[in-house]
Parts: sequence; structure tokens; C-alpha cells
Amino acid sequence: MGIKLDSIAADSAGINKPALDDFVHALEGASATMRGFVLLRYGKAVQRHFWQPYHEDDPIWVYSLSKSFCSTAVGFAIQEGLLKLDDPVLSFFPEHAAKVKDENCKMVKVQDLLTMRSGHEADPTMPMVRTPDWAEYFLTIPYKYKPGTRFVYNSGATYMLSAIVQKLSGLTIFEYLKPRLFAPLCFGDCAWDVSPQGISTGGWGFMVALEDIAKLGLLYLNKGNWNGRQLLSEAWVKDASSAHADNSITPGASADWARGYGYQFWQSRHGFRGDGAFGQYCLVMPEYDAVLALSCETDNMQAVLDIVWDKLLPAFAISNADIEKKISGKVLKANENPAGINSISLNFYPDRLSLGFQTKNGLEQFEAGRFGWIETSARLPWGAFSFIPVAGMAGDGRKISSTFLWKGKNDLEVRMIYRNCPHRELLNIKIEGNTLKLSWPGNPAAIAIGRAELNLNSIGDIYE
Repeated sequence: MGIKLDSIAADSAGINKPALDDFVHALEGASATMRGFVLLRYGKAVQRHFWQPYHEDDPIWVYSLSKSFCSTAVGFAIQEGLLKLDDPVLSFFPEHAAKVKDENCKMVKVQDLLTMRSGHEADPTMPMVRTPDWAEYFLTIPYKYKPGTRFVYNSGATYMLSAIVQKLSGLTIFEYLKPRLFAPLCFGDCAWDVSPQGISTGGWGFMVALEDIAKLGLLYLNKGNWNGRQLLSEAWVKDASSAHADNSITPGASADWARGYGYQFWQSRHGFRGDGAFGQYCLVMPEYDAVLALSCETDNMQAVLDIVWDKLLPAFAISNADIEKKISGKVLKANENPAGINSISLNFYPDRLSLGFQTKNGLEQFEAGRFGWIETSARLPWGAFSFIPVAGMAGDGRKISSTFLWKGKNDLEVRMIYRNCPHRELLNIKIEGNTLKLSWPGNPAAIAIGRAELNLNSIGDIYE
């Protein structure tokens, strides 16, 4: 068992807990069998979530996510002067040189293997592993393209990187990484498959716990630095996580598989990642100072990433400080509307939003938490219970819990849950130019009484 990373509460990590719960629920509703995830922010674990019967310390066979670990071994080898990116691959295999007839093969460099641009027409891995000598097969089959010119996904290329590091260091990459990566990062149990020649398979076959996958992501997020010690060159991390190969022409490539490829890392819509077949992910998101290691079984890896982008990212409690400062404290007049709202006011604080509605009946205010739910009591001017007179069992208001989050630079969402009934309200506020636009979709109870979606706009320049 490895040593766990320090933990941090969601609110201390600037994460909206209800939105994080929505992310978990969305994963549970996906067409996938979820194993678990480890979410890091600010270098600490915000949430470790594992579905039964999986255990968080069990190593997982991570398929092609192994490639990112193999790439890291290459990074260490370059850092130690064992090889260079422009070294010819064939120079490491003189025993096969006489059998190589294709001139393109003689031009392949280490960087071409890292970026999946060896020149092969298709991935040679499946026929390669059926031969007695994998390296010989890789070097002696035809090379259709000039190396370095065309991206073709190639697990055999990663195997060759593993073989090169072993030739130079005398160690399998699994053994080579132990003192350089596994020990400093306090990995738990892990293992790596080997070829008939005793070489770590490189492009697949690594078994490692999710917590340790997250640690690799954190090392790259921190530009190779671990607890104040520069383990891996910052220059290597920058190169490895940048786009070098254009993979947009790959047949059938979906959104997050067509944004460029680095040194065994994919470019994502948000940051970069290592990934493996059927739903193994190490997502590094520098923009959010976050890492997500996730494992599941799925035949639609893009759909899982879509859930991450659509549900997890809004949980990172974005503070649109400029907009909040400009509109905070303003009383915004509203156009004529069926709710009878004359004006709206928004006041932003570090941990909450105070929202006010002025109607003919007076001012009604309630608060919504930035990082979680805030319990309050308010008589909302629209929605399921706005038609009930101010009297009776509910007294002068309705018990509600509220939270808010920015879903984009100009999109604010306020969620309100009635604590004494099964209904909830959702309030969407959009800043368009100098106008605030509010939409209040009706819940089933509101629609049943004829109160469907409410839409209103502010009148005048909201920044005046």
C-alpha cells in the first residue's frame, strides 16, 4: 500500500460540493461500469470515490495509460544523458541493422516514437506480439510514410522506447522507474508485463493504483517538481505535455482525440492527459490546478470525458471577480413580467451570494453558498409555492437551501431546494453585453399551476 496524498475539504479547495455530487451522479448514470476516481486540487485529494466492490488500493491494469509512464522513463533517461530525442532508433539495435531494407526505417528517431509518427501505415502491435522477436518485427516491416510526418497510433513504438531505455540502463523501465518515480512518489504495489525478451511492454500492461496515477498527474501539473525537489526536468514536462503531432486526420477521432499528441500524452479540451482503453484516465488540468484519475469500463471514452467537462469543471467554483465587482450592490430594474418583479439585486461575498427581488409586496432576499448549501427562509416570487398566501403552516416564508456557481464567464446558476417538500428551483442568470437576463424554468409543480418558465431582462446599463 502506497502513502496517500494529504486531503483537503471541498470548500477549502474552492469546489462547490453540490456540483461535485452532481458529477458523481452523472458518472453513475453513464453507460459505463464505474470503478472509482481520485480528484486532486491544489496538490491535495479532494475526493476519493470508489464504487462497490472495488478497493482504492488495488492496482489496475491501465492499458495504454502505461504509455505516459513509459514516456516518463524516457524523460529520466534523456535527463541523465543516456539518449537524445534525435537519436536514430536503429542505432540502438545493430543486431537487426542488416535485415532493415526500408530507408524510412533508418530515418526514425526517438522523438518519432514518442509522437506516434514512426512512418507505419497502421499500428503493428497485434502481429508484432505474435512473433518471437518484437523489435526485429517492428524494424523490418514496411514504413509507408516519411518518419515525423504522419500520426498513426502505435503501441509498438512505445514498446521500442521501453527496449531502448533497457538497452541503455540495463534495467527494465519498471525497475528503472522504481528509484526515480515510484519511491519518491510513495507508490504502492505495481507491476508491468514483459515481452518474451524480458522487456517491459511499455505501451500497455502496467498495473497501478488510482492514487498513484493521480500522483503522476500531479508531478506533471507541478512541472516535474515533487515536494520541493525537481525530479523531472521542467523542460521535459513542457515538451511531453505539448502538441507535437497533428492527430485530427485520424479516422473517427472524436473531440478529445483530435487536438494534438505530445510525448505519449494526449491534448484535451482542458489540459492534457494519459489514457487507456475502456476508460482509464489521468487528466491534468493546469487551468484549474487539478488532476483527475478515473477508472471505469466503457466503450465510449468520449462520453465519460464529456461528463467531466460538463459536470466537474463547473464545480471548481469559478470566481468571476471582475463581473462580480461590477454588478455587486447594484439594484437592477426589470422589464414587466408575470412575477411582478420590479428589480433585482445581487451582492457577492467570498463564500456566498445574496440575491434580492423587489416586488409590490416588498423586498425578498435569500443567500446561496459559493461552495455548498446555505439554509435560509424566503418567499420566492416565482415557482412552485409563489401562489400560496403568506400565512399558515409555512409562516412568513419557505425553508430553502441554496447554492450557486458560475458555469462560464457570463453564466450564473442558482439552485434552490425546498427543505419541506420534494421540489427545487433553478435560476439561470446570463450577462449579455450590458444586460442581465434571468430565466427561471418551471418545475413540475409550478407548471401544474400555470407558472412555466419565467424570463426577464434588466433595464438600463447594468454597469452604470
